[in-house]
Amino acid sequence: MRPHRRTTLAAALIGVAVLLPTGAWYVTGSRDVARRSQAIETAAARAIRDDVEGKATRLGARLEDLRLQESVRPFFHYQTLYHDPRGASQGLAVTPSPLASGSPDPLVWAHFQIDESGLVTLPAVSEQFPELTSDADLDAFCSILGELQNALVLGQEPGHAAGTTDEELLITLTESEHPSGP
Repeated sequence: MRPHRRTTLAAALIGVAVLLPTGAWYVTGSRDVARRSQAIETAAARAIRDDVEGKATRLGARLEDLRLQESVRPFFHYQTLYHDPRGASQGLAVTPSPLASGSPDPLVWAHFQIDESGLVTLPAVSEQFPELTSDADLDAFCSILGELQNALVLGQEPGHAAGTTDEELLITLTESEHPSGP
C-alpha cells in the first residue's frame, strides 16, 4: 500500500471512529434535551395554572364574603341621611349614612341606589344638603355618579359620553337584580 492511501484510509477510519459515536451521542442528547425541555415547560404551565386557580379561589371566597356582608346591609344605609330605627329618638332625628364616606373595601367602587324612576344616587352626595359632602370628595363622587348613570341607566361603558336618545335607553339591571326587587 502506498503511504498516501494509508493516510487516507487511516483518516477515514479515524473519522468514522469519531463521527459515529459523536453522532449517536448528539442524537440521544437531543432527545434527552427535548424531553427535559418539555418537562420544564409542563411544570411551569402547571405551576402557573395552580397559582391562577389558587388566586381565583381566594378572590371568589373574598367576593362571596363581601356579597354576604353587603347583603345584610339595611336598605336605608344607601340614603344620604336616614332615621336609625334602633336610635333613641322617635322624632325627626337623622344621621348620615355610614356609606357617605366611601367604602373602605378596595373591591367596592361605590355604594349606590337606583330609584324607580331610574335615578342613580350615592349616599356620599346629597343634593338637598350639599354641606354634608366635603369639597375634597365632591369631584370624585360626582365623577363616580356620572359614570354610574352612564353605565347602569344608559347601558354605556364607563368613561363614554352620554349621547343616547329616549328610544335608545337600555336598562341593564333586571327586576330581580334591582336593590328593591323581589
